[in-house]
Amino acid sequence: MAAHYRFPYLRILALTQSAYKMKGSLCFKNNLVFPKHQICRFCSSSDTETRPWQLMSGVCVERYPVISQTHNSIEEEFKEMCNMVEFESSVLSDHEIQVRKDRDRMKKRKEGELEEEAGDDGEVMTALDLEDIALEKLKQFQAAPRETSADQENDTKSINRKLADKLVLLVKEKIGDKTLWILPQGYRDTGESMREAAERVLNACTIENRMKVKFVGNAPVGVYKYKYPEDIQHKIGAQGAKIFFFKAKLMQGDFMQRPDVGISEYKWVTREELDSHLIKGYSDTIKSFILPVSL
Repeated sequence: MAAHYRFPYLRILALTQSAYKMKGSLCFKNNLVFPKHQICRFCSSSDTETRPWQLMSGVCVERYPVISQTHNSIEEEFKEMCNMVEFESSVLSDHEIQVRKDRDRMKKRKEGELEEEAGDDGEVMTALDLEDIALEKLKQFQAAPRETSADQENDTKSINRKLADKLVLLVKEKIGDKTLWILPQGYRDTGESMREAAERVLNACTIENRMKVKFVGNAPVGVYKYKYPEDIQHKIGAQGAKIFFFKAKLMQGDFMQRPDVGISEYKWVTREELDSHLIKGYSDTIKSFILPVSL
């Protein structure tokens, strides 16, 4: 009897459950005997694995940094060293050359070797005078604050927050019986390429002409897959969904959601804030193709 249990597994997978004669807890086929639970397990596993996957396209819309990040101590030291090397090896600028010429001309005029021609107001404008004027204007200049009102109010719907960091667009949609934060995504239609599906999905989410983006490449930058519950698999005849993600750079405008697409909310978040919004596996996949601004 032991020899009958050494039947090759690949042969078992090729057989269907209807080809077996059931008697109690045993199955009979061509005078071979198998445990009933083993045959049922092989048949159900084979049935699940033959179901297709539904294809989806997702879009990772990024708002690139607007200002440079603050330097750490090592970067400050390196910057000072580069400035010193550049200063020591550089030639005189036009302004420095003009300052030297003005000094020589003033020296000659004091010695009586040169008569300076005065302007309309009786004064001569030298390079140092122009430098003083420029310094006065510089004192009046005030740089815009690095922290905006959107930062102070923690307005996650504004792209005017975290100006030194990269922001990613998230939308809140109902997936099954749960409401989750995800990237804009949707199913691929017949005849579409994955890139075309990504463009259509993003255009369907926002009001027309309110946001201009540039897709980066034709190939996806990442993929995430998940299986449907068993009852859903039987209902739609698919194992689950495979989501292929494409990157897009925000060029102009801002996201404004359409009221008829099932999006209840949206946010612009940093890479570090993804973990607090997305489920674990999904978040890890997204972070794998979003490079941090500073290493």
